[in-house]
This record gives sequence, C-alpha cells and structure tokens, in this order.
Amino acid sequence: MCKFIDKNLVKYVISLCDISFYKNYSMIYIVRQVVRYYGVTYLDILKKKKHFILPRCMAIYLCKCFANKEKLDLSNFFKKKSSVIIYSFKSIEKLLTIDESVLDDYYYFKNFFGCKK
Repeated sequence: MCKFIDKNLVKYVISLCDISFYKNYSMIYIVRQVVRYYGVTYLDILKKKKHFILPRCMAIYLCKCFANKEKLDLSNFFKKKSSVIIYSFKSIEKLLTIDESVLDDYYYFKNFFGCKK
C-alpha cells in the first residue's frame, strides 16, 4: 500500500526536526570564526606549537560537526595526517567532558552557528 505525502505530513516532519542543526557551513567560515575567537591566525593553527593545539583541535572538531566533512577533506584542508585529525577530534570530545572552559568555548560556537541541540 502506498501513501502519498501531503502538506500536513511535511509540516509534521519539519516540526520534528531542527533544520538549523543540519546547516552545512564551509570550513573556511568555521576556521575564520575559530581564529577570531582565540586570537590566532590560520597559519598559527597549522603550526606544531603547543599553544595552538586547542584552536586547531577545536577548528577540526567544529568542521567535522558543522561542515559534515570527512577525514580526508579535513586532512587536506588543515594539511595534517588523518591520524592527527582523529586525535584532534577525540581529544576535544574528551576535553568537553572534563574541562569546563573548553565546554564553554564549544557552547559559544554552537550558539554562534545557530544550533539549538
């Protein structure tokens, strides 16, 4: 049996979803916001210095979440090996559970990008 999609069904499905949560931002836009927030440059987050690790990891994490990019895209954009991308993503996930300042940073970006979930 086949059911047709009508206007009421579409409205119902849309009401269940938070459309802003699924927006795809460009990686350039995300990185631009991260470097402004942390007061660094794009070239700084590509460096291996310790005080640029958090901005780089946060940028990678946000690009994965809000730009829906895969490891290969992220490694090409950030000029890092895929193992560095995986480490960055996992380290931010861990820091979100134990470090309140990182969690505050994440909530800032989450609100900035208009995500309510």
